[in-house]
Amino acid sequence: MSTGIKEGTTEIARSICWRMDLKRDWEPLQPEIHILHRGKTTISALDWKGGKPPLLMLHASGLSAGAFAPLAERLSRFCRPIAVDLRGHGGSTPPKKMSDFSYKTLAGDVLAMLDALGIRSAHGFGQSLGGGVLLRAAIERPCLFESLMTCEGTATPTHSAPGEARARRRIEGTARIQTVWKEKQELVSHYSQKRPFDRFAPEALRAFADWGLSARDDGQFELTCSPETQAGYNNPSRSAIETDWIDQRIAEIPAAGTPCTVLRGRRSSIPEECHEKHVQVLQARSVQIDGGPFLPQETPERVAEVIRRQIGPSSESF
Repeated sequence: MSTGIKEGTTEIARSICWRMDLKRDWEPLQPEIHILHRGKTTISALDWKGGKPPLLMLHASGLSAGAFAPLAERLSRFCRPIAVDLRGHGGSTPPKKMSDFSYKTLAGDVLAMLDALGIRSAHGFGQSLGGGVLLRAAIERPCLFESLMTCEGTATPTHSAPGEARARRRIEGTARIQTVWKEKQELVSHYSQKRPFDRFAPEALRAFADWGLSARDDGQFELTCSPETQAGYNNPSRSAIETDWIDQRIAEIPAAGTPCTVLRGRRSSIPEECHEKHVQVLQARSVQIDGGPFLPQETPERVAEVIRRQIGPSSESF
């Protein structure tokens, strides 16, 4: 594993080097970038250091590790946030075959990154797609996690009626995504008036642009997560997530004694019954706060407080 990149090595490396040089007046704490090579696959992670204990953070489809920046800055006061770019997001290599989309493959990437960083114990936070990957990682390595928190309904299989309807809407939406922008501010201005990004905190929307765009040779900027990648994650017939579904083994997580919390926004698109099923199968604590489907980006200060309480009462308060 290497934590530094020489400019010009690969397209991914150039993208990361460009983002690393950005001036962000709203985020004084700059993360260290870790790069892990797994054969022909590159996995990227952002490490905000901070204190102990480590907190693994896994993002939603279409976002990236950097979308956690405002949340991670707050969390670094009492833990060490480490966010991994899932395949096809941020600085990580896009999926090339169906199995690359699977929770098993993605969890393997995440566990390999933690191993490379020498982390033997951590707390975990997973948002949407990242929540499913987190649960799979906990099944694969039951003694690794001190606690788990998922956000946005990862315990409902996509073959359920609500899951299929959400998948169809997301797939239809990917076809309309604009991928190339003249400048970062153009994306910020456009997305600030578009659901669900209009609910993002201003600093979170800037983080989305900073870390979710890569510089092109023509001077423009392009989304690091392509519409094809998003469609692959959202379409069970194209991805291996459906065949890799973890509901058959999810009971192993509470059986191992791992404390779990399920976080939901009261204005979330995830139905209440899906949230309750998630809580039930994980034997988890249920937490609902005001907000929509992207709580970590909408209200990072409140999510940071929920995570602080999950990690333990001895953590430093805000």
